[in-house]
Amino acid sequence: MTEDTEYKKLPVDERCVHKLWKARVDGYEEAAKIFREIDDEKSPEWMKFLGLIKKMVVDSNVVAQEKGLEAALIFVENCGQAGKTVGDVMTGIVQKCIAAPKAKTKDLAVQVTLMYIEIEKHEAVLEELVKGMEHKNPKIVAACVSATTLALHDFGNKVVGVKPLIKKLAPLISDRDKTVRDEGKQLAIEIYRWIGAAMKPQITSLPQVTLKELEDEFDKLKREKAEPIRYLKSQQEKQQQMSAAAAEIDEACDDEDGEGEEVIDPMDLIDPVDILSKMPKDFYDKLEEKKWTLRKESLEALEKLLTENPKLESGEYGVLVNTLKKVITKDTNVVLVAMAGKCLAMLATGLGKRFSTYAMAVIPSLLEKFKEKKANVVAALRESMDAIYPATNLEAMQECIVESLGNKNPSVKSETAFFLARAFARTQPTVLNKKLLKLLVTTLIKTLNEPDPTVRDASAEALGTLLKLMGDKAVGPFLIEVDALKMAKIKECQEKAEIKVKVVGVKKERPATAPTSKRSAAAASNVGSGASSRSASTELKPISRPATAGNKKTVVKRAAASGGTAPLSKSASSAKVLATERELSLEEVQAKAEELLPPDVLAGLIDSNWKNRLAACETLLQTVGEFDAKQTGLSQILVRTISARKPGLKEMNFQVLKHKLDFIRIVAETYPLTTTTIDLVLNEVTEKLADIKNGATAAEVLTAFAEATKLEYIVGRVLAFAFEQKSPKVQSEALNWVSKTILEFGFQIQPKLLLDDVRKAIQSTNPTVRSAAIGLLGTMSMYMGSTLLMFFENEKPALKSQIQTELDKNAGEKPPKPVRGVKKSANSTAANNGDAADDDAYGDDDEPQQEHMNLADMLPRIDIAPQITESLLKEMSDKDWKTRNEGLNKLQAIISEAKLIKSTIGDLAPALAQRLLDSNAKIAQTAMSICEQLANAMGAGCKNHVRTLFPGFLHALGDNKPAVRAAALSCINSFGDKGSYKEFFENEMIADALKTGSPALKSELWGWLAERLPQMPPKSISKEELGSMVPHLYAHVCDRNVDVRKNANEAVLGIMMHIGFESMVKALDKQKPASKKDIQAALDKARPFLPVKPLPKGKQQAPIEEPVKKVVRGGGGGAQKNALAKGGAAVGGEKAGGGTSRKKDEDVDTSPLLAVNNSKNQRLIDEQKMRVLKWTFTTPREEFIDLLREQMATANVNKGLMANMFHDDFRYHLKVIEALNEDLSNNSKALMCNLDLILKWLSLRFYDTNPSVLLKGLEYLNQVFQTLVDMEYILAENEGSAFIPHLLLKLGDPKDAVRVGVRSLLRQILLVYPYTKVFIYVMEGLKSKNARQRTECLDELGYLIENYGLTVCQPSQQLALKEIARHISDRDNSVRNAALNCVVQAYFLAGEKVYKLIGQMNEKDLSMLDERIKRAKKTRKPAVAAADTTATVGLGVGVGMAKASGAQVVVQQDSMEIDEPTTNGVCDELPPPDEQPTQAASIIDVLPKLDPQLIKMMKAISSVDTLKARAAISELAEIIDSPEKQAVLRDYEEIFIQNVLAQFKNLSQVPITESLVVYQPLLSILYSFFHSKSLGKTLSVACIKNLMSALLNLMADQKLNTGDDGQYNKVINGICLKVLDKANFTNLNCALIRLLRETCPVAGLPKFTDLLMKCIWRNVKMLPERTNELNYDAVILEVHEFMLALPSSWWQTRPSDTPLRTVKTIIHNMAKVKGNAILNHLNQIPSHSELHTYLIKILKNLAKEGHIPSASPQRSASAKDVHGKRISNQTHETMSQIFKLISDKETKQQGLLKLYEFKVQNPGIDLMTFLKGASPSFQKYIEDGLTEIERAVAQSGGAGDVTQRTQNGDNRLVSSRFSYLTDANFQQHQTTSASCLSGSSGGNGDPDFWMDRLNHLISKANLNRNVDGISGTHAMLMDNKVADENLNLNTMNAQQKTSSSLIRRDASKPELSPNRLQHIQAKIAAFKKENHA
Repeated sequence: MTEDTEYKKLPVDERCVHKLWKARVDGYEEAAKIFREIDDEKSPEWMKFLGLIKKMVVDSNVVAQEKGLEAALIFVENCGQAGKTVGDVMTGIVQKCIAAPKAKTKDLAVQVTLMYIEIEKHEAVLEELVKGMEHKNPKIVAACVSATTLALHDFGNKVVGVKPLIKKLAPLISDRDKTVRDEGKQLAIEIYRWIGAAMKPQITSLPQVTLKELEDEFDKLKREKAEPIRYLKSQQEKQQQMSAAAAEIDEACDDEDGEGEEVIDPMDLIDPVDILSKMPKDFYDKLEEKKWTLRKESLEALEKLLTENPKLESGEYGVLVNTLKKVITKDTNVVLVAMAGKCLAMLATGLGKRFSTYAMAVIPSLLEKFKEKKANVVAALRESMDAIYPATNLEAMQECIVESLGNKNPSVKSETAFFLARAFARTQPTVLNKKLLKLLVTTLIKTLNEPDPTVRDASAEALGTLLKLMGDKAVGPFLIEVDALKMAKIKECQEKAEIKVKVVGVKKERPATAPTSKRSAAAASNVGSGASSRSASTELKPISRPATAGNKKTVVKRAAASGGTAPLSKSASSAKVLATERELSLEEVQAKAEELLPPDVLAGLIDSNWKNRLAACETLLQTVGEFDAKQTGLSQILVRTISARKPGLKEMNFQVLKHKLDFIRIVAETYPLTTTTIDLVLNEVTEKLADIKNGATAAEVLTAFAEATKLEYIVGRVLAFAFEQKSPKVQSEALNWVSKTILEFGFQIQPKLLLDDVRKAIQSTNPTVRSAAIGLLGTMSMYMGSTLLMFFENEKPALKSQIQTELDKNAGEKPPKPVRGVKKSANSTAANNGDAADDDAYGDDDEPQQEHMNLADMLPRIDIAPQITESLLKEMSDKDWKTRNEGLNKLQAIISEAKLIKSTIGDLAPALAQRLLDSNAKIAQTAMSICEQLANAMGAGCKNHVRTLFPGFLHALGDNKPAVRAAALSCINSFGDKGSYKEFFENEMIADALKTGSPALKSELWGWLAERLPQMPPKSISKEELGSMVPHLYAHVCDRNVDVRKNANEAVLGIMMHIGFESMVKALDKQKPASKKDIQAALDKARPFLPVKPLPKGKQQAPIEEPVKKVVRGGGGGAQKNALAKGGAAVGGEKAGGGTSRKKDEDVDTSPLLAVNNSKNQRLIDEQKMRVLKWTFTTPREEFIDLLREQMATANVNKGLMANMFHDDFRYHLKVIEALNEDLSNNSKALMCNLDLILKWLSLRFYDTNPSVLLKGLEYLNQVFQTLVDMEYILAENEGSAFIPHLLLKLGDPKDAVRVGVRSLLRQILLVYPYTKVFIYVMEGLKSKNARQRTECLDELGYLIENYGLTVCQPSQQLALKEIARHISDRDNSVRNAALNCVVQAYFLAGEKVYKLIGQMNEKDLSMLDERIKRAKKTRKPAVAAADTTATVGLGVGVGMAKASGAQVVVQQDSMEIDEPTTNGVCDELPPPDEQPTQAASIIDVLPKLDPQLIKMMKAISSVDTLKARAAISELAEIIDSPEKQAVLRDYEEIFIQNVLAQFKNLSQVPITESLVVYQPLLSILYSFFHSKSLGKTLSVACIKNLMSALLNLMADQKLNTGDDGQYNKVINGICLKVLDKANFTNLNCALIRLLRETCPVAGLPKFTDLLMKCIWRNVKMLPERTNELNYDAVILEVHEFMLALPSSWWQTRPSDTPLRTVKTIIHNMAKVKGNAILNHLNQIPSHSELHTYLIKILKNLAKEGHIPSASPQRSASAKDVHGKRISNQTHETMSQIFKLISDKETKQQGLLKLYEFKVQNPGIDLMTFLKGASPSFQKYIEDGLTEIERAVAQSGGAGDVTQRTQNGDNRLVSSRFSYLTDANFQQHQTTSASCLSGSSGGNGDPDFWMDRLNHLISKANLNRNVDGISGTHAMLMDNKVADENLNLNTMNAQQKTSSSLIRRDASKPELSPNRLQHIQAKIAAFKKENHA
């Protein structure tokens, strides 16, 4: 007892390895119990036992071993990681268990084996069992064979591969042990049951007796249908769904399914052999011998090899195939020809699909050889053709077949037709597209009329087989013209024909409402039991086959949609065959007309008096719409009544004729019209095109005919008649009509037909006809492009130039949208509606052919095959490289001369393929260039040669030289673009190259695949082909070569798009564990970029399924198994029974999405009392999802909504969010009742990988919390705890949009949930490993501390701040910065106490914190000082007064948010860097800079909270609308515009209905801003650019035009005009040019660029008037950047170059205004630039034309010379140079001195002429500067002294005010900030006058300081400071005008306010004091 007690105290895992067997038994039993209880297959509990399972199954004690096997079975069944143990456990089972003496042990061992197969480890299991079959112990061998047989029986041959088993049959059946032999026979029988006759060839080596026994057993199984009774885990759920669907299928379908079983190809069971190495060395030499017997020996050796090795390994068989082909075509001995044909057939059979590379090289020769009369030769050729056909397809062979059917020799025709018949019998219908079908049928109909009876019979057989394969619907329309006798013959052949391939297509379905058959219901129930059964019995259970179930849903719908088969064929034929009818005789027309029309009308039509005829026609026109449209022949009667009664359409009176034509037109438009009727009148109507008065009416009639029937038919008839006439007028008008109708209908005509007539027309002697034809060509060129000119290469040069001119007119023009189409009758419409869904591969073929014209079919191509002679090919393959090179050069010349060639190039492709691999690099490169030339010349036909040439291209891709690799890529892309890329993905050519290629090849190939695969349409590439590349992809994702690794990673997405994520994950299982992690990361990275597949129509809701409780499956006990089987059957039966009414049930639940109830309280109580799981997890597990589903069901959530919520497809989740969003406004009460459930479901979405669901969810949550805030709802504890922690995870999301959404949500949550609790959750978020999440959490904590004080810190201030401070030492820089900012916020609230709260820190972190606090104090200090200063001088800190302490907190908050509190918005763009005010401590630090309250108000404009934004806009509107208060905003213009733009960005992401409430006030305030007198003049280039971009985008988008009046667009247009008028002219032009440069390469809204260019054109018009405001240097530099980024060469590829021409117009107008002086503004432009060249060219042209202005370019265009004199160009240049000097800060004094000297030397010139366009401030600056110089000159005795001092660098003469007031290069600049600030004329009544005086005094003070020895640099610093001070005093003065305590300014009062004077006096005193010191 003690011993028992002792080991029972041990943990289970220790008991399992205890030395006592009883302890182990106890441990195994306990482990089994634990395994049953763990219901999460990924639980960490499993990992404890992962290493113990292998020990359990090999336990030395028999009892313990049995218990261990039971535990192992449950472990394997339920553990997600069980697959890792398969190797060790199966080895133990084979060695120790499978042949154990105890029956139960054996049974359990087999069950574990089968369970491993079920969890998809079948390959590893089979490998171990096959190893066991080689064991020395016969019992183990027999047991392994038995287990294998059982596995094959249960799972089928798709899971348990039979290929390795067949190889083992012979030794097993001949084993000396009887049991082994018997088991071997059972295995053979089981294999036969699955694969049938395919295995017989594999067992021919067995003894005859054994074979006889097996044959007898096989005969018993002939009627038995093998189906699996167990499925892999991944298949089980799908299988149940498929079985439920199968329950609806008719029993007849089951019979069909039986016929369509998958047939195993015997070749798949044979190992391939390389015969090339086994061939005799003298094989090729012998074939060249003259003696036929030697040649025969060589062929016999080959035949023997091919017979012994039916399956061949991949290799280079090109030479062998060419040799055999040569024997067939050239050899004179028919015996050898037959042998070569037979060898070729065996070669093709052995290679299978891989023979496709050589197929097209031999097929033409084989077809040609059918002319041979010897029966044995013909038989061999037939065999060859039939063997080759599976490797290619009819589309590739179509040219050869058509050519052979047109051969003169009847034997060739008949054998080709017989081959077609055999090929049709082995072809899937889907392969034959409509175009190919038409070609083949049309050709066979021709041969059907041949005189030779064999040819006729063969053609009938081919057509009959085709008819049986495709059906009457597809082929019938093409056989309309076949006479009855021949049609009877075809029908007879159709009945005899036997289709040998299983047709994969639509089968007739039982209607969806049919009752479920008993058999299918039983089958469905058996799926459930079969899938979950754990028994090892070999008894076959009746279970439905799942193979066809997957297709059923779509099939049923399509069958239901189609009304029936009869109308389908009619409508299908009507697509091609025009409606006809019987032509009535004149007597019949007369009789029926008398029934329809009054006698007086009929009499009036033939009356000799034209007035009576006119009256009769008018009566007809009035009654034309009253006839019965259903009456047969109505149109013919009406039309012929008009046309056939004299005078008919030969009417001489133009009015009567017009009425007749109108009548015919109305009939054509109103009633069904046939070609029979049209043909009767068409020629007469066409003739009337030449009528001067009625030509237009006749044209309308023809158009109506075209719309009633088909444009192509009418055009063909019209042109044919027109060119039969001698009248050039008819011809020209006919051509004009065709041109017009093409524009109206679209290009629905075969160009070939049209071009023949156009050729005739352009060669006409009549110029009118020629010009009409050329005009028609111009219209055609819109659809066909400039390639059209190629058809007229041989015309005269003059004519060609005319055509070229016409084509150039339409170059780049897009054809207009068609406004007319084929008129459809009521019948055809009805038929089409039925056909739309059921037209398979044919219904949609016509339209794409009309839209996408294949020009390649029309171009005249030359057949160069005769020029590819045998001697040329020998020359190309000569041993001497020079000879080979000459051969290639000849080939190049042949292709160049031909230009366009046919795809028939004989044996050239294989010869070129050899040259691509040439040892001589030059030869290989030449061959590559020839291949590219070949692709371009051949067009689409080049795809036939891809299989031959592609291996050579791949070889070149692995070359060491980049140039060779680039040439190979270019060649591959040429073949792909001209032909198609699909051919590259065949025969595993790419996979083979990746397997053996060099790193360079792998890198280039993956790079090419990464580029191409995403562009290719889905399903265009075989999944098997891509699947063969996946193992290489995985290997290369982890390759050690960087380029290979990088490109392989990029290619992952392309392959995933075609084969799916799941397939790639499944392929991952075969990879090594070490590389799995990297590969999985690559897959996860690519997955979000997969294109979203739209939900199928009618599938907007997921199917509603009742939740099935999970049953944990156990390994032992029969009772449990039976119960489970019953349960499974019940579920299956229930599904099968309810399958038919499932759709009905889905539509029943029309209840509200969310119900109003009180169940939320109960959920809260349950969670508090721990009755349910608490909603906390790191990743959501199944039990949480089940819990939420149960809670939602209890809360009566709509079933349809729930089904979508818990669907695996994210698209259904998007539907849920949309539905909840729509429901939110109407059902807010229900939202609050179910809020916890909604939040829980959305928290699950945070763990999904799809970004669209996440972003939509955040938008919805934003609306939810806004609703909660409005209703003053407070979140419950369980709601907050279930949602906020999961929300915080997304703060670490890599996408900015997600993080922004989460941050805004947190702001809203603070309004409905205690901020202290939010603080705790955010603190928990700091523990994340994601650095981005830690950063964001710290930012949130800083926000909470800043807004709610230190009381927010939980659980205590000390603990919270310690934890925050700990992150100062984080290794991530952003985390450190966020932590420092957070502590700084605490410091501003608690002061030095913070150091005590955060505790001990290392020196480095402490120094970082000290530094940050110091820096923060500095940025905070001016704002505090501003508050204090304004308090002392009586100014408010904002719109309202605030307390000092409160103001400090707010000020700090806002000043931290401003990145660059600059006052002049232009300083970061146009002026030189050194013109910005230098930041240094001075008197201006105590002056108010930026009002924090005003900034806060402006920041609120960009708030996502619409109420907050509208309130801020309203407050600012009051200030802007008041002329007195506007000046306050002068320094805030940039900030205001930035926030307006931010709000525009926010609104673009909100539905238009919600955003309109903000757009209205926002646009209004923006208009007011620019409408004001003083605002909007100082905006920077970047600001103007962003603003104009936003405004023009809004205008271009049209989304604001919700009404008819377009009022929003009018407002935006008005704002744009105001911006163009108010903004700085230089900045405006630079901004618009820059915006044009940035938007042209990007595909934006089409209207945007047009609007932008209109703005530029408006500026260009204003240029002469505003030239004084323009800085030419800056604008020219911007234009240079434009031309640099988008040169003229770039525009050549664009459809339009209007933007470039617009920019050139700017330069042209500037040059026009400025003249040669503009060259002085090219200092920053290199002389070799495109702009420089263009400007020189313009100036030369202007000089020639005499347009270069002689007056000053700086004057306004309308300005007049004051003195009436013309000022010379030299004077202008001198003044320009002087003003440049003045504009530069460094040379301003020198410039003023030069200006003074100029004035002295030229007293007759008035300087005010040059200053007229300048601002008053600048004028005053010049006047004051000149006055100062005059005073200095007077004092020093002359100007020379002053000049000398200036040259010595003394800048004392000019006051620092100038550096502030002067804008750079004034003569080209409009002053920005200065002109804005100088609000009036500058008289002494304005405060600005006193500001100028103050600056003057300061400049004098600086002068004195310089005299005293203070450096000029310091003086310069003071200049900047004073300038800044001036600006801030202006700001301060403006602030006095604001509300409450702001002092109003009265313009009528000249004196200053006391505060202002006091402030100025204080400053002057400070300067004096400083100077004295």
